Amino acid sequence: MCKICDIASSGPYAKKMEEWVLRDSARVKKHKEEGIQAELWSSIKWPLRMDFPIFEPRAPLAVPTNYFQMLSINGESQPKKWSHDSTRGIGIKSDRLVVVSKFPAKSGFEDTFQSYYLFTIPLAEVDAQIEPNGAITIKADKEIAFQSLLDSKIEKKQARFTFSHKPIQNAIVSQEQARTNSRVQEVYGKDGFSLPHSDIENYFVTVPNFFPHPYLLDNYADMGYASRWDFQISGPLDYFKEHLKK
Repeated sequence: MCKICDIASSGPYAKKMEEWVLRDSARVKKHKEEGIQAELWSSIKWPLRMDFPIFEPRAPLAVPTNYFQMLSINGESQPKKWSHDSTRGIGIKSDRLVVVSKFPAKSGFEDTFQSYYLFTIPLAEVDAQIEPNGAITIKADKEIAFQSLLDSKIEKKQARFTFSHKPIQNAIVSQEQARTNSRVQEVYGKDGFSLPHSDIENYFVTVPNFFPHPYLLDNYADMGYASRWDFQISGPLDYFKEHLKK
């Protein structure tokens, strides 16, 4: 077992993810009890024990309205806006790629979902590439049998995504640099350079990247990294190189 997986399988990360799953279960229960309709689907036995690392495919220059990289189900783009307790995450469990895309309701029903999809694909059926420079691409266009978390009906749905990670060490700009960068100003505006997407304080990440889930990032030292920054830069490549070996 790789070091990142070893730490993720127990301890603080696993405990927080257990609580994460319990919150999701409570939301689904409320949907059922109150007859609230939403797209809530899983391709595997649910709830899944999330005792493995999760990395979030985030957009370049991520802002709350364009935070996660694209996932489509039956040709329909899934939410990509940031909200509390939302994620679009990928990880590897038992030689399968796990994709979780969950978005709590935007308003009104705080404890329910806007949408929820959880599915796995065998690694052998995923198109995954790691380039010599450390860039990673993980993509699939796959028909998957999902089960509704509301009424247990089975439906086949087409899941499509291309998640990419580019090395971030040379793709970070400070707030001061950003104020003279036309591309950053276009995305963020000239005032109030807020940074909701990064634990690299006062910096912007300008490329698509696989960002460690915040719960995972908290455990950087136990996984052998010198700092949160170090884990953000090196952790994604270390993890996926270990698990995407051909």
